[in-house]
Amino acid sequence: MTPPLRSFLLHGSTIALLVLAGLAQAAGKHALTLYDEPPKYPASYQHFDYVNPAAPKGGTLRQAGFGGFDSLNPFINKGVAADDIGLIYDTLTRHSLDEPFTEYALLAEKIEKAPDNSWVRFYLRPEARFNDGRAVTAEDVKFTFETLMTHGAPTYRAYYADVERAEVEGPRQVRFIFKHAGNRELPLILGQLPVLPKHWWSELDERDAAQQPLLGDENIVDIVAAPDKASISLRIHEDARLVRDEKLDAELLRLNLQAAADSPSEAFKPLASITGYSAPDQHTLRLEVKKGSAETLLPVLKQLQVLPSKRDFSKSNLEIPLGSGPYKVAEVKAGRSIRYERVKDWWGEDLPVNRGFYNFDTMRLDYYRDNTVALEALKAGQFDYWLESSAKNWATAYDTPAVANGQLIKEEIDNHNPTGMQGFIFNSRRPLFQDKRVREALGLLFDFEWTNRQLFNGAYTRTRSYFDNSELASSGLPGTDELKLLEPLRSMIPAQVFSDEFRVPVTDGSGIIREQQRRAYQLLQEAGWRIEGDQMLDAEGAPVSFEFLLAQTEFERVLLPLKRNMADLGIDLVIRRVDVSQYINRLRSRDFDLIVGGFGQSNSPGNEQREYWHSSSADNPGSRNFIGLKDPAIDQLVEGLINADSRQSLVAHTRALDRVLLWGHYVIPNWHIKTWRVAYWNRFEHPKVTPKYDIGLNTWWARPQQEPAATDNATAASTEQ
Repeated sequence: MTPPLRSFLLHGSTIALLVLAGLAQAAGKHALTLYDEPPKYPASYQHFDYVNPAAPKGGTLRQAGFGGFDSLNPFINKGVAADDIGLIYDTLTRHSLDEPFTEYALLAEKIEKAPDNSWVRFYLRPEARFNDGRAVTAEDVKFTFETLMTHGAPTYRAYYADVERAEVEGPRQVRFIFKHAGNRELPLILGQLPVLPKHWWSELDERDAAQQPLLGDENIVDIVAAPDKASISLRIHEDARLVRDEKLDAELLRLNLQAAADSPSEAFKPLASITGYSAPDQHTLRLEVKKGSAETLLPVLKQLQVLPSKRDFSKSNLEIPLGSGPYKVAEVKAGRSIRYERVKDWWGEDLPVNRGFYNFDTMRLDYYRDNTVALEALKAGQFDYWLESSAKNWATAYDTPAVANGQLIKEEIDNHNPTGMQGFIFNSRRPLFQDKRVREALGLLFDFEWTNRQLFNGAYTRTRSYFDNSELASSGLPGTDELKLLEPLRSMIPAQVFSDEFRVPVTDGSGIIREQQRRAYQLLQEAGWRIEGDQMLDAEGAPVSFEFLLAQTEFERVLLPLKRNMADLGIDLVIRRVDVSQYINRLRSRDFDLIVGGFGQSNSPGNEQREYWHSSSADNPGSRNFIGLKDPAIDQLVEGLINADSRQSLVAHTRALDRVLLWGHYVIPNWHIKTWRVAYWNRFEHPKVTPKYDIGLNTWWARPQQEPAATDNATAASTEQ
């Protein structure tokens, strides 16, 4: 997770009986697990163990954001979305934070899936509501899925690539049909789908309505009835535009027709004879109509005014969206701050799956362009909670009276997740980094031991696996289960996978790495590089210079020693820091040489691995295949991992994939720590039992009648001057 057309138009009584038997096995459940093992919490559960069901509601939690934001649409690959915007949405299920991979019904009341995992069905709760009071329906679920797959970020197309289609089976019943059977993870990750309000996103813009064209305008649409009068085709001209140059397509026509059919106007009552819509392409909308109604419909259609959509899902903006979640957006100051307020009559507040969550009346984020400034603001009482990512700061920057007297609390919370891989990532699309020997050589020039001792106060452990801190990490030489997967790929993967244990370079921590530099130079020579004068030349004879793209100042001190080590070999490393918006845009367009980045992992890796490593994601702007991997051997291991039919098989596939990635030297591994380091003011509490796989901030609460005090702020601020 971290996540051929299958026809159900069956012929013959024998096949039909087999399908019915399969349906009979698909009993509705309150939770789904990966391998159909019993979930930790039974159907009668009242709340999760890691919440306080009696936590008081109220108070304000103030946090810090980094950089800025210019969008309230987190689902597209444009703009920078505001932090925590997901709080305004509900999902079909909720992921348990103290189980490796279990999903509990949330918007859904119960869930069914096929015994062979070829489909999953969700039954929505009758009480589920959007925050405007409208019911959440199966149509909303289908609309969400199709919208995300068509207009959403590439992540969704990779994550849900094995879904053939969504089918509405009733007002509160929706089924997802898969392209292939056997993908155990797919029913669970479909439960993670946030549900959008179709009615809100489908609203038409009535501004300039009188100036908009009629459907009968032959310059935009040709209306043609079929010879048998059973259907009418609307053929849109390719250059058809509305008043503000909005493009007209089949989907927009359908929205206009449905809105007119739903209106109380007598003039549009004949539209009720339309029994179905289909769009063979974006320029054609076919209407199925009741027998004998075509002649009556034609003049009505010609008089329909065509209005543009009020909202374009594919564009980022700061319009406050509608959701069904526990919070709503109350105030936006573009790029500077956002404030969320708890929905007082939220439909889901009393469900066991939500009990003990979402206790703050208000959540506010103020944005800072520098983390050093943000940390000082925390100590001055300007916000309340901070997840510390700097070992140096954790060790030295909290020596203040507020910490000494217990007002500002420092706490380390155990993290049982696989740490994943943070590293310096090579963009292998660049010719300079396409030779594995070059990547390995440059990795030898990073002195982790010196960096950890001098810059991190010895706080970190070097990362040695893409799935570190878990049973999924490879070690030693491949075992029997792994060899069964790797042997067929022997000619396609590095030979060391079979013969050598992967080890990251280790130095003595003195800062002198002559042995590593000698080995690096040897590898570079093998790749055709050479030194002339004081300058390294690549295999084409060009001076070697490349850029490390950054958005955070904190990493500059880590990169400067690496820059010096590279300079000793005549390599010019340019450290380029840009603002967050520019950084994100350059990542999306793959306009970088090296970045620092991470590939987060869970205890049950699955469909998200396509997004990280698979050839299908390499050319998708916005995917997390930053490396640019297009390797058939890796593709095969990823597909095998996704379709693993047991925990043992999943572990074997993951370890095999880990080995191939490590020996490809696609990143320079960084470091990790097995705790979350948090600092927060003592106005807050959290449950005594913390979740194994998350900080659980949404389970925290404010102590009653303990809002931020001006005297606290003034005292803290004075100690930092």
